[in-house]
Order: sequence, then C-alpha cells, then structure tokens
Amino acid sequence: MKTYDPKINTIFAVLGFLGDYMGRIVRQGKNLIEEFYPHENEIAAEFETHLHNLIAEQNLKTTITQEIGPQGHIALLSPEIATLLNSYHVFRLFQEISAVEDKYACQSVAWKVYPRNIPVGHAIIFEPSDELARFLGIPPTGK
Repeated sequence: MKTYDPKINTIFAVLGFLGDYMGRIVRQGKNLIEEFYPHENEIAAEFETHLHNLIAEQNLKTTITQEIGPQGHIALLSPEIATLLNSYHVFRLFQEISAVEDKYACQSVAWKVYPRNIPVGHAIIFEPSDELARFLGIPPTGK
C-alpha cells in the first residue's frame, strides 16, 4: 500500500506560524510579517528560516529586517512578504472569506461569528480541495 508523502509547501508552513488569536490583524500597507514574545526567540529564528526559504522559492526581491521592541518583542519586517501573507487573510463584508487560488485552497469557505461568547468565537468552515484532502489524509470530495 502506497502512502501519501506530501512535500512541505513553504507558504503554508509560514502561514502556520502566524498568530491569529482573536483574528489576524492585517495591517494594510505595513511591513510587519509577524511579532513574537521575548521568550520566543528560537521560534522567531525558525520562522525566519522558513521566510528565507519562501524568498528563494517565490523569487522575491526583499530582505527581512528584525526589530526588538522596548519590551523585547521580536518583529520581523518585509513589505513584500507581509503583502503576500496578508493576501491569504482576506475578510469581506457579509462574513465571507476569499480563498486564494491554489491547489491547496479550500472550497466553500465560510466564516461564522459567535458574538455572544466571551471571548467572541469565530469558526471557519471549509471543504478541502482534493490535494489538501490527500495531504490531511482524508478522502477527497472529487469536486
């Protein structure tokens, strides 16, 4: 029996590092990729390694700048990478999410908000593409 052996898709590995507690804050026109707490320096370094892989794979013309804030927070900055990553977090009016066109993109994506919960709850409901279903080890839908 042959098992599915996916290759790491760097863009999605990078997206997996992004903080999204209470929703990702997309700062349009800004160069912040992500910020880490002072004790997360090893995680920040690992994330930066993935960012350099992303730069090479996507042939991006950019550099990554690291800034340490007054309380020790670690910010990684690049306007090109920030714009690319923010394009994967597109929220629209009427509670819809736009999926990026990609073989791993999800189908029938919906965003539901539970405003009476404390903290407010958000649910993202989706149907995986066939490629994503294989990656997750679940049966493809065949759409």
